[in-house]
Amino acid sequence: MDGIVIGLVLLGILILKSSKRKYDQSGYKEISQHSYIEVYFDKGRLGEYRLYQELMKLDDNAKVLPNVYVPKKEGTTSEIDLLFIAKTGIYVFESKNYGGWIYGSEKRRYWTQTFPNKTKHSFYNPIMQNKGHIRALKAYMGIEDVYFHSIIIFGENATIKSEELWQASVPILKRHQLRKKLARDYATLPVLLTEKDMDTVYVNLKPLAQVSGEIRDQHIARVKQKQIKF
Repeated sequence: MDGIVIGLVLLGILILKSSKRKYDQSGYKEISQHSYIEVYFDKGRLGEYRLYQELMKLDDNAKVLPNVYVPKKEGTTSEIDLLFIAKTGIYVFESKNYGGWIYGSEKRRYWTQTFPNKTKHSFYNPIMQNKGHIRALKAYMGIEDVYFHSIIIFGENATIKSEELWQASVPILKRHQLRKKLARDYATLPVLLTEKDMDTVYVNLKPLAQVSGEIRDQHIARVKQKQIKF
């Protein structure tokens, strides 16, 4: 029995080392400046990292930027979870690494996450949240709405229970559904950005993904101040 336990522990260590090595070699670490521990023990960041991994598989020419802090006129920032800069435009992702049953509607200000044990958690409408991100990015870049695509991503263990959400104007997907969505976009949408354009957008926005710890802390503090309890 002791041998089995030791074997399982050693296997766990090997898996952990392999996972850390993979993370250390990823562009996500270089851009986000988050350590392996910070990501793997934070549910939100882990969801963003997994989304980053998925996006990196989809198009060799596209660019991905995590945690982009867009400056706003009033001196605050708007944090975008992930940007995917592709030939069909700039995809703005709001990542919710949630499980459970999700209830809400496009126009309802708060949505609800419900678990089998009947506990509930309310969170701000991610469609509205991402609309604010795009508004800030549009003002910062000075380009038109046509270049932006909003997508909401939930964790694989989430179940969308409200019919209205399947009919929303903004796609609400799980990570594994991204490949089909983007393949459809590539086949049907016009090409808006050349490879040179994508490189230019990436270079111009990359500094916003590598802001100081002070800016990050200020943003987190403002978010906490705005949160309400249910």
